[in-house]
Amino acid sequence: MKLMRLLLSLKINGIIIIVVTVILLGFGGYKISQTWQKLNQELDTTSTAIAERLSLALAGPMWSFDDDDVWTFMHGEMQNDNVLAIEVKRSTGDVTTFMTTRNDDWQIEKITESKPIEGFIQKEQDISKDNEDLGIVTVYMSDRFITKAYRTELQLLLIQTVLLLAFIVLTLFVLIEQIIIKPVKNLTQVSSIIAQGNLDEEITIYSSDEIGMLAGSFDTMRHAIKQQIVVLNDEIHERKRAETEVRELNEHLEERVEQRTKELHEKNELLEHQAEVLQTQQAKLEEYTVEIVDCGIG
Repeated sequence: MKLMRLLLSLKINGIIIIVVTVILLGFGGYKISQTWQKLNQELDTTSTAIAERLSLALAGPMWSFDDDDVWTFMHGEMQNDNVLAIEVKRSTGDVTTFMTTRNDDWQIEKITESKPIEGFIQKEQDISKDNEDLGIVTVYMSDRFITKAYRTELQLLLIQTVLLLAFIVLTLFVLIEQIIIKPVKNLTQVSSIIAQGNLDEEITIYSSDEIGMLAGSFDTMRHAIKQQIVVLNDEIHERKRAETEVRELNEHLEERVEQRTKELHEKNELLEHQAEVLQTQQAKLEEYTVEIVDCGIG
């Protein structure tokens, strides 16, 4: 019985774990995708904002050829760790005039010549003043920190998913234990007891669902069988009583026949004795008569 209960619990919990895991994985995948899109969108929005700010801020210094202010504005925007590099070109040619980038330690470096940059996101913005094209600024964004944030978010989501899965499985296990396992266990135990012939064992009905209806039907069947057994026992008792009465009547009849026979036998013996007495008296009477006759003749 314990083995059956264990197997039933394992099957139900296995199905629950699979279903809940699939649902949580689907939800987790969707959330991860949304998180990655959000981080990319924020980085794209930031790069656009930086390019637009630099486009406005650098117009004056480039108009007046104030290189120090250009470097100052570029260095200020590089304080955002997501910025990999900023490149500024004058409209007089494609030669890079100003460029700030990062070294291996992610420190800001100022260079005056072009350098290949592989940015995750790249935004360009024209620099102009009084409708005069002064140059172009290009902002290169790195995915270094959003990837780190994404991994952190992924780890957090994984922990939340595991905890939620454990909570759901535990909750469903307790509910199933009370709603399914316990009623089935009770019904199985009572069935075993009833199968041994004890029809007085009550069946507890825990709910009105299918299992409760099954338990109710089983209890109704138990009452019906018990009632049939009572009726059958009554019939057996009545039959035994009738047989006893017939046997007693037969015994009394034999006694009465024997007694009657004995009485008849005694009456016959009495009649025979009386007949013998009569014969004896008749013989004596005949003798007396002969003697009387003989005396009269003589």
